[in-house]
Amino acid sequence: MRKVLLCVLLLVGMLIRAQEQNLDYNNEPLEDVVRDIESRFQVRFSFNIKALQNQFITYSGTMVLDAFINLIESQTQVKIQQIDSDNFVIIKSDETSIKDLNLLDEVVVVSEYLTSGFDLNKKTGAITVSPNKLSVLPGLVEPDVLQSLQSLPGVTSPTESASRLHIRGGTPDQNLILFDGITMYHDGHLFGMISPFNPYVTEQIEVLRSGASAEYGKRVAGVVNIKTINEIPDNIKGSLGTNTIQSDINISAPIIKDKLGIIVAGRRALTDIWDSFTFRNYSDKIFQNTKIEEINNIQTEEELSVLDNTLNFSDVFAKAIYNPTENHSFSLSGIFVTNDLNHVSQDLDQEGSADNLKLKNDGFSLNWNGTYKKQWRSLFKLYYSDYISENFTRQFDEASEDVFTRNNRIKDFGLSAIAYYKPSDKHELSIGYDFSNYDVFLEILENQDGDTFSQRSNTKQNRHTLFSEYNYASNKWYVRGGLRVNNFSDLDLINFEPRLYSEYHLGNNFKVKLSAEKRYQIISQLVDFDVNDLGLGNEVWALTNEDIPILSNTQFTTGILFNNNGWKLDIEAYHKRLNGLSSFTRGFNLNATNDTFTSGTNTIYGLDVLVKKRIQRFNFWLGYSLSKNEFNFPEIQDTKFPGNFDQRHVLSLSSTYNYKRLQLSLGWQYATGIPFSDASSVEEFTNDMNQTDFRIDYNEQNGGRLPSYQRLDASVIYDFYFNEKRKLKGRVGASVINVFNRENDIDRLFSLDEDNSPPTLIQENSIGLNTTANVVFRINF
Repeated sequence: MRKVLLCVLLLVGMLIRAQEQNLDYNNEPLEDVVRDIESRFQVRFSFNIKALQNQFITYSGTMVLDAFINLIESQTQVKIQQIDSDNFVIIKSDETSIKDLNLLDEVVVVSEYLTSGFDLNKKTGAITVSPNKLSVLPGLVEPDVLQSLQSLPGVTSPTESASRLHIRGGTPDQNLILFDGITMYHDGHLFGMISPFNPYVTEQIEVLRSGASAEYGKRVAGVVNIKTINEIPDNIKGSLGTNTIQSDINISAPIIKDKLGIIVAGRRALTDIWDSFTFRNYSDKIFQNTKIEEINNIQTEEELSVLDNTLNFSDVFAKAIYNPTENHSFSLSGIFVTNDLNHVSQDLDQEGSADNLKLKNDGFSLNWNGTYKKQWRSLFKLYYSDYISENFTRQFDEASEDVFTRNNRIKDFGLSAIAYYKPSDKHELSIGYDFSNYDVFLEILENQDGDTFSQRSNTKQNRHTLFSEYNYASNKWYVRGGLRVNNFSDLDLINFEPRLYSEYHLGNNFKVKLSAEKRYQIISQLVDFDVNDLGLGNEVWALTNEDIPILSNTQFTTGILFNNNGWKLDIEAYHKRLNGLSSFTRGFNLNATNDTFTSGTNTIYGLDVLVKKRIQRFNFWLGYSLSKNEFNFPEIQDTKFPGNFDQRHVLSLSSTYNYKRLQLSLGWQYATGIPFSDASSVEEFTNDMNQTDFRIDYNEQNGGRLPSYQRLDASVIYDFYFNEKRKLKGRVGASVINVFNRENDIDRLFSLDEDNSPPTLIQENSIGLNTTANVVFRINF
């Protein structure tokens, strides 16, 4: 009976691809045609872009897929070979087969996950995003490397940040973000509103919500592995564009044909030369409940002048690719990310303040891939990441000045060497070595009334890791098992990280999956480190020490995946237990007055569901996450309490529509409000200096909850060519975030109004973006 059912399902899939489609191409570039038929016939093509360049298709009428593939082969110099029911490979006509070219191992067999550009690796279960293939997403006028990932169930940002991702209950600092192998620490441009990675040089983003390979360590939550373009172009090409926030340009060029090529790209904010409507809305969200908002609100009333108020960002990327032989390739990448905030104000009495906050993350990586015969290959990686957070604040009048500075710097150097052995199509074994050297510096200086106070720490840590992994793949089974053994030399500590991921296929359309893993982390971001007066950039990075324990995560995941006839159903349930969480007592146990660390645990249960259906040019998907995120900090509260970003329900409903060069998208989001600690009263007490002081008395930790969150976003994009030669391609687009201008509370804090005697309570609500539009114009050459 089961075999009959499988045959029926296979027949249905064949009938779908046998349906005739109305096609209309007039000298269209082959690459555009391939993207279109992928969408129409629900299939995937793997190819080297060079094989498709300077080739065009002309046809108008109805045709089935098999017949249209024959037409492509007759009008171009390519040959198309089928891998399975959903995947095809395009090669040049003068190449005999992918097996002869040893390309079969390089073909990643995928199925569309959400929409065009989101793919599910059928072998490993990883989700990949390709910005150059990505359909327009709701609220985005251009691809955003990290914000795009929030379309996935289990990936959210409760604070409406583009880059501060919460993956299955984990916090942003618990995610491993790799950019061409460089470990990145930067939060994002405009304090997280824009990802710091250029999408137009990004080839693929690999996302792992669970079931990470043994090759990945360092963090306990998700993995985001960003890979840039790694092909030497045949000729000079690139693109440039602008929207209401930034402008960018990227160029790739061959230096030595098929041997050496370079890629250069840069983005820069327009915020210092154009106070656009989009930036004004971003600024309102960023600066709310900060010193800057307070000064801007009272400058007219108090005869206060704002002498400088600029917020700039830029990122530059450069890469050199060298292929000395067919079996070896080298690449050298560099990224330079900078954010700079300056704010100076002064009144008529020459009293005022000056604030400067600079955030930088520079990095370099060297990668070497080698192939030795058919069974052996190797990978060597070398990287360096330099993160700097500098805050300078000056309060001044005619007679004196008070100065506060805070510097937080991370120097992260590492290397990795991996050898892969594949004796057959079913078996692969890898063994590798990782080394990381962390150097974390934190300095706080305060000069007040001529007295200087300082606090300085400089911690270092070496991590040596051996790891190995075994992969087994058959028609029914895929199993990946691995182990990482970490030696932290400065802590005199060894720990073990076992990993397991497995899938079992029940026919061609249904499979079950299971993963289990143990992971450790020795560098974390301390939140609510309230030491500056600006109200921004208060987080600092710190290494494990006598006060901050090692963070560990034990995670189990199980799920099912069904895929047939344009329908996709993906359900995953997970359980996570994190040990070693820490917090400043002043920032967490809000009724205390000392500045010590407390330690606790975090338990997370969750269920992620995706339902997706493609109907011709329409694509619909529903994502739902049910989770429970609980903290247990006995020194703070006797009972467990909700985590700071606990959202029990997160629901999204999205759709896209593609017609020739027109793309439309619409998306609605709903989420349970996050918890907050509700203040009950102002308490009088005697401080350490035997003086009367006041503090806020709170009810249960995270006992309150904000109202539910809802937002509707929309986007439209249109592509066109400037002439009949189709060498120059243009794009225009527009997006609207929060179409109905709903006021969404995303945070709630309390402070004391010390202008009153005794001080009174102030409730400070943080509101999400109001209706925010953006437009884009791009040229590809």
